[in-house]
Amino acid sequence: MSGTVQRATESAVKRYEALLRVSQTLISIRSSEELFKLLALELRAVVSFYVMGVGIYDENAHEMRTTSYGEPGVPLQAPRFAPEETFSWWVYQNQQPLIIPSLDTETRFPAVVEMLKNRGVRSVCALPLTTVHRRLGGLAVGSLEANAYSNEEVSFLSLVANQVALAVDDALNLDASQHAKEDPESGFRVAIATFSKMRCSADRRAGSLAKTRV
Repeated sequence: MSGTVQRATESAVKRYEALLRVSQTLISIRSSEELFKLLALELRAVVSFYVMGVGIYDENAHEMRTTSYGEPGVPLQAPRFAPEETFSWWVYQNQQPLIIPSLDTETRFPAVVEMLKNRGVRSVCALPLTTVHRRLGGLAVGSLEANAYSNEEVSFLSLVANQVALAVDDALNLDASQHAKEDPESGFRVAIATFSKMRCSADRRAGSLAKTRV
């Protein structure tokens, strides 16, 4: 094995090990709000980005509830967009990555693109946040560099998104359990559904992490 190949292999191994550590950290979080704050900080150990956004779709309100962070993990103030105007909606509907090598040539999301360009962002990668139980929304990262997200990088980001989706699903389930305590009539039904989802989520995470380690 040449020195170049060996260094590349060692770098990849370290990155996957970092992803495992981040995943283990995320599963300890007990609320979605706390999770998103930590996510913006911890993801920098495995992914290069300037801004990050997490969009969770509220089907009842038909609203993409988006939380955005800049560097280093500082919350960003952003206007509220219609779901159809967002990257998260696109990946939520299409269930595949969205790669925009240059925002200068992107025409599908004019309002969001204009906001990001004003912040200096030049390229974007967005991925669906989905578990076997449900579609949640999307995770988007933006770079100050054009063409920042290669096919190899997108493949790795897909692994990241899978782990994030599991952590978000758990946090939302726990949020729902807390809300159910305030509504005794529906509390039992929510508790049973939440327990079932969390148990399946734990099994999936163990399997997913085991595959990643290999």
